[in-house]
Formats: sequence, structure tokens, C-alpha cells
Amino acid sequence: MKLTVMGTDDYGTEAYEELFRRILADMGKSRAIDEARMVLRPEDPAFIYSVRLRSRPERLTMSDVAEVKEEGGQVQLRISDERYAPSILSRLWSTYGRDSVDQRTRFEMTIKGAKVDELKRMEVVSGQKVRNEMIDALWRTLPEGMKSRYHLSGPRTVTILASENILRPELKEEAAVLHKEMEGEGDV
Repeated sequence: MKLTVMGTDDYGTEAYEELFRRILADMGKSRAIDEARMVLRPEDPAFIYSVRLRSRPERLTMSDVAEVKEEGGQVQLRISDERYAPSILSRLWSTYGRDSVDQRTRFEMTIKGAKVDELKRMEVVSGQKVRNEMIDALWRTLPEGMKSRYHLSGPRTVTILASENILRPELKEEAAVLHKEMEGEGDV
């Protein structure tokens, strides 16, 4: 991840850079980021974080990450990408109930009451969920007192502006300019 930090206080700038890196690493989000820029002005106070993701967040359906078929009058599912196993199981439980999901092995299960076509189209991971997780990661890196927040979101870019005060139009414009610069440097 390429990180650029522009701040008015050397000690604070260094501390927030370290905090930003640590929180993203703890949440497992640092590998998802291609580039990040931070503007830190505690005297305003204004903090602007903008990140560009390595790739556009995907929307994945069950058929993208699992084999779904009907066998003997029952719907069988075999997970082909283990990274999505927890999401798949959670989605199946919330849709059909725990009692209707018979998990024979970690990756193989039978789902009572499911229809093959319906199950194949079921969304397992949404692009919006990934974006929301990134926004949450960024919010965690902001100072606690920053109650006024504004965010911009594009296909691969997320920008957050935060302040203790009312968000002035010039701050929102500064955030929009940074967001546009970040989008222009990598979005396809």
C-alpha cells in the first residue's frame, strides 16, 4: 500500500500514520488498499482520508463460489472457495434456518427447502458490504471527537472527511478534490 500523509504537526502526523497502518492491518484491510492519502490538520480540526482499493469490490453469488445441484430430491452444495465458507453458511442459516442446513463436511451440505436456481443466484458477498467494511476501518482510525463526518464513495475509492465542527463547504470541496484525484489515478 502506498501511503501519503500530509499533516501540520510532525509528531501527530507520524502517530496517525502508524495508527492507520496498525488498524488496517488488525482488521485485515491493508492488503485491499492500493493507495491511501491522509490530510491531517488538528488546528482546524479537519482530517481527510482517501483510499483507492486494489480492485473494484465484487458482488459474488453462490454459483460463483460453490457448486449447487439437485440430487435425490435434495439440493446439494459444495463450496469451491473456502474463503467464503463462513459467509455462505451464515447466509444459508439466515435464509433457510439452521435446522434446514445439514453440514456433512466443512465444504459439503444439503439444504432442505431450497430451490437450485434460487440458491445459485443468492448473493454471498456484496460490493456494498466490502465498501462499508472499508468505511468502518477508516472511521476507526479517526480521532474520537470527530463527530461531523462526510464520506464519498466511488467504484474503487472511499474518502472520509471528519471534524469536531460543522463541515464547512470548503472542507467538503477539498475532500471532493482529493477523492476525484484518487479516482483518476487508478479507476478503470
